[in-house]
Amino acid sequence: MRKLTIGVAVLALSASALAQTDDEKNTARDFGLQGQQALDHGDARTAEDRFHRAVEIFDNAKAPVPPTLLLGYARGAAKNNHFIAADEAYNRIIRAGLPPGAPAPFVKALEDAKREVDAMSAHIAHVTINVTGCPNPTVTLDGAPLPSVVLGVRKPVDPGTHEVKASATGCKDASASFTVGDGKEASSTVTLEKEATPTTTPVATPTVVTTKPTTTPTTAVPPATETSSNGSGLRTAGIVTFGVGVAGLALGAITGGVAIAEHGDLANKCPSGTNCPSTLQGDINTYNAMGGISTAGFIVGGVLAVAGIVMWAVAPSSKKTERAAWITPFGVAGQF
Repeated sequence: MRKLTIGVAVLALSASALAQTDDEKNTARDFGLQGQQALDHGDARTAEDRFHRAVEIFDNAKAPVPPTLLLGYARGAAKNNHFIAADEAYNRIIRAGLPPGAPAPFVKALEDAKREVDAMSAHIAHVTINVTGCPNPTVTLDGAPLPSVVLGVRKPVDPGTHEVKASATGCKDASASFTVGDGKEASSTVTLEKEATPTTTPVATPTVVTTKPTTTPTTAVPPATETSSNGSGLRTAGIVTFGVGVAGLALGAITGGVAIAEHGDLANKCPSGTNCPSTLQGDINTYNAMGGISTAGFIVGGVLAVAGIVMWAVAPSSKKTERAAWITPFGVAGQF
């Protein structure tokens, strides 16, 4: 392992000229040394991180990556079960090859890559991912976008537990997780459900109802052509009051006549005058009621009739003759 450490150090010093700036040269060399030290001490996580950073410096400078850095990155990734990343790093070394006269550390890194790659690749697992329910889904695997061309076909994946998320226009997001063993195969299906179509409730248009005013007939209709502002209202009120009084008198007369008739009938049926059979109680009640109504009609009607005459008499005379009509219990009366 010490030879590898020395080789990486020599590599960093001799190949750093491929980087763009002195700062990048020093940073790449330091990352390579940190990565090798971590690998020597069994710290695979730090080793993978530092070698990966060193490789990125060369990639960003668009310069060839020294095979010793790629080898360190591949070994660190493999120890962390990141077999896909390790496989790519090993194969980059093999595909790039070496120019004639390459340094000995470079030659050894290439030989180690060829010897180690097959055993490492055997750990790579595979999964077939399917998404159903909605067309043109957007899919991610462990947060990384997954191209649609790999859906439904077997693809390499690191062993362990993974999460697939899918979404599509007009559908609810969905996800699924799967676990695949070292060098094993698995499948995962995510089913999308379409979102419910919102129901539009029609808004009722308020109906405007126009109510025609109700015409209430009045007792008196005084369409006077020209009246005095002082006397016409009082005269009209007097006429109305007189008419109501006359109606009351008429009611008293009618009910009085009925009471008299009932009295005569009861006198014939009650010989003693006061001791009447119980069968005549209804006739007695009718007699009493008619008598009461008749008395009230005469009293109220008489008062109103007199009041109407007084109101007519005291009203100021108009400058011009009024023309008016009113309704009485005996028909329509008027002054023209």
